[in-house]
Amino acid sequence: MSDSKEGIYISRNGKTFGPYRHDLLVQYIQDGLVLGTDFTYLPKQKKWEKIAVVYEQSFIEINDSDIEETVSERGEVLAQELRKEYEAESLVYSIESTYSPGLQESPIKPLSDWLGIDNKELVDLSENAVSAYNPFPIHRAGKKDRWIEAPTERLKGVQRLILDRLLINIPLNGAAHGFVPKRSILTHASQHRRKRWVVSLDIRSFFPSVSRERVREVAQELPIPKEDIEHFVNLTTRNDHLPQGAPTSPTLGNLVLRELDKQLCNLVRDIGWFYTRYADDLTFSGFKKPKDILNKASRLIRDDGFSISDEKSRIMGKEQRQMVTGIVVNDKLALSREKRNLVRSMRYRLQRGEIPFHEMNHVLGWINFANHVERSNQLMPRSGSSVRPARLSFRKICLALEMTKRGDKPEEIIRSLGISRSSYYRAKKSSYISNNLRSAGLETDEIEKICSLIESCEIQNALELVSSHTNSANM
Repeated sequence: MSDSKEGIYISRNGKTFGPYRHDLLVQYIQDGLVLGTDFTYLPKQKKWEKIAVVYEQSFIEINDSDIEETVSERGEVLAQELRKEYEAESLVYSIESTYSPGLQESPIKPLSDWLGIDNKELVDLSENAVSAYNPFPIHRAGKKDRWIEAPTERLKGVQRLILDRLLINIPLNGAAHGFVPKRSILTHASQHRRKRWVVSLDIRSFFPSVSRERVREVAQELPIPKEDIEHFVNLTTRNDHLPQGAPTSPTLGNLVLRELDKQLCNLVRDIGWFYTRYADDLTFSGFKKPKDILNKASRLIRDDGFSISDEKSRIMGKEQRQMVTGIVVNDKLALSREKRNLVRSMRYRLQRGEIPFHEMNHVLGWINFANHVERSNQLMPRSGSSVRPARLSFRKICLALEMTKRGDKPEEIIRSLGISRSSYYRAKKSSYISNNLRSAGLETDEIEKICSLIESCEIQNALELVSSHTNSANM
């Protein structure tokens, strides 16, 4: 570990902290303020190295159990802890929810004022927040149990106030679509329609990997005094992680990932790729081979203290079924074939009056969602380029030229004809038109005559001449 006259330096998320004394840093490590995924500078090697690696090579002794609990395995460790707590059937209690009316916003005011509750009650709830959860598993066929930490009614009510009165006002990166007003899995998927490649990455054990320190960084942006930051962290985290089940956790997760979203947006900008994120699902799409973008994105994710779940990550070419958050995006937004068949059978049973009363809400929910997916194709215009066809037909070339002559804007022509931007500009080149006609079997003198008609803006005559040659060739 770097240990010089100036002290030891630590790096997290690209920011450098220090210098720290050796004994002080050891205390920070024991308290969990410095993580194994943080970096420290090694002066002799002149490089940055992960703290967890340096531990094994240097002077800090830790137990095997501490070494095993890396970021990628925190989900497993947490699941074991929650299972023990669940099986122990810890005492469940709830406090009647009573709130005072919301107060007018001010630049900085106590957290209790923001939430409209008594400060003593707030402190008491903060100090006992760890025990105010009821963990339980959600069993999934063929998958690991998903553990939910459900807060008591009183704590949940306070967390909803924190969400509505504080967190909702912090701006998010435009790439975030999960748990964001007016965005959904459909707005997320719509950005990746008709792309050559779609790459889906999943952050492993996302909520367990977000520490108190990351939440504390978010709290420092809020208009609350410094002495209330610790109460905020206590109310929104549990045992050094975001509890899955608290209403504040999804939004706090979005806020923690803002810098990573920014870096990934900068990565894909101007290289023909697109990036959006829904919760812990990161999706990239574009036209070039995905290896380079995948390696760089994976490195940025790891540098931010997270790891990728390889078993949930996928690379999908246009020849495959491309799925983004459960929506097929090869052409238009659509449910998978299996889901479409399911909805079709539901409609049939509904028309025949064969749906039991206790299944009605479930059936209507699926039918309404299928209708919503279909409507979204008209409501959500495609963003960016679409998959380029192998060869633009001469008819579309002529239509593009005709619309250009008429004064239509390039964006309108591209959208109307369903062609890419590059295809539109290629259609205006005489060399591309000649090659297109040559591929259709026309002779050189015929090609020259057609090109001269196009140059004279006699586009309709050129189209008729090509049609006549094509029809005679087919006879």
